[in-house]
Amino acid sequence: MKKRVTFALDQDVAAELKTISDETMIPQSRLVEKAIEEVIEEEKKKIDQGLV
Repeated sequence: MKKRVTFALDQDVAAELKTISDETMIPQSRLVEKAIEEVIEEEKKKIDQGLV
């Protein structure tokens, strides 16, 4: 199940996101979701290693 969320991005980041989305035909929401999933995994690893 998906949950709608709202957040703001820096204008330059939003422009790059749109460009990548247009070039890859991957929806912006999917690119953002993928990026967040990667950050979550990285942070979980740091927590597990006691680095945070």
